[in-house]
Amino acid sequence: MNKIHSFDKFSDGPLIVHCSAGIGRTGTFIALDILQQVALKEPTLDVYGCVQRLRQERMLMVQTELQYIFLHDALVDFIKCGNRSIDCFDFQRKFDLICESKPNKEVMSHVEEELKILNSLKNLDNDDDPEREGLRPENINKNRNTDIIPDNLHGLYICRGKEGNYINAVTVDSFKAHNSYVVTQMPLLHTISDFWQLVVEQECQTIVMLNDMDTEDERCVKYWPEELNTKEQYGRVQVELVSVKLKISLF
Repeated sequence: MNKIHSFDKFSDGPLIVHCSAGIGRTGTFIALDILQQVALKEPTLDVYGCVQRLRQERMLMVQTELQYIFLHDALVDFIKCGNRSIDCFDFQRKFDLICESKPNKEVMSHVEEELKILNSLKNLDNDDDPEREGLRPENINKNRNTDIIPDNLHGLYICRGKEGNYINAVTVDSFKAHNSYVVTQMPLLHTISDFWQLVVEQECQTIVMLNDMDTEDERCVKYWPEELNTKEQYGRVQVELVSVKLKISLF
């Protein structure tokens, strides 16, 4: 929407908007545009009234419940964040600005401010839901950190029959594709077989491990064979170490 309005200076004519029928997505787009402009000037928003007025002009504008919910979510994002998009050519300057430290240590850094805004936008619907699978008594010891529990909507499950199928993992979209990543914790000693079951079921081709092996932490265990050309059985999955490549960078 910001990109579209960047062309306003080139024309004074009206903006034409359409989807297949010109009511659902079209109404959502127009309502969002109207309400964003109102939000810049007024302290309150009447989402219901805006949609009702649009429907007086053309029936069924904002056609579905999900579109109506999206309208509210997008407005919350706009009000809390504003326009935080960064053009590619300006990225380095904006990035350097965000990383600048503030002289007063009592004041939050730019990075902390950004993170605080992100945290305020998280979905709170299931945040303290006692019915979360990860908080059930039989699953609680499968979490490395009980403050980080997937919600039931986005959580992944593994096929383990009678033993239960919860695992602390979710799928995440990439820029171009749906469910491109599987995000999980480093497995605990008693969840290594679950981890490899997840890898097999989700057909993961690459594992990116972002932490070091802390030998002093008993909860930090290797989940692959120790020696080259050896095999280990983890539940129903057999893992073989076929090669090791070491890369040393000197700076």
